[in-house]
Amino acid sequence: MQGHFDLRDARFRPVIMAADVCARLPDVDLDDVETMLANGMLIGFNIAVDATPRRGTQTDPNPRRELRVLVRSVEHYQGTGGMRALILPFSQIFQLMLPHDKPVITSAELQRSMNCDSGHVINLIWAGLLKIVPGTDWSQGRGCTASVQMASYGAFLKARQL
Repeated sequence: MQGHFDLRDARFRPVIMAADVCARLPDVDLDDVETMLANGMLIGFNIAVDATPRRGTQTDPNPRRELRVLVRSVEHYQGTGGMRALILPFSQIFQLMLPHDKPVITSAELQRSMNCDSGHVINLIWAGLLKIVPGTDWSQGRGCTASVQMASYGAFLKARQL
């Protein structure tokens, strides 16, 4: 029997938004977070549905970004005073993102894992970025959670790691 997930439990909130990093690191702003992600001082992901550059926008040629930062990397940064990066292979990073090691993850578990809402998970499925288990009957609404192939979630995160 699967236990109840307490949303305040850090094991099931493995990532935080960039603004939350600023709250945890007082002398850091959003630009600093972007820089720390780019130079590997923090581990993060862009979980945006469409991460391609926007068409026709010369003032903002960057792709849409919905950044999530691994809490463990923020804790490491705090503990070392930013003196060295947390180096982890993707397999260990992925394990930190998961509530279990089953071959299937529910959309509710994905919400906790990526720190996003149900609509975002559904949009990732509709965009073909996450694959549902064949034969799964799901829809929006209470009790209609999708079952997603764990391998597709791993591939998505690996492709979106910054």
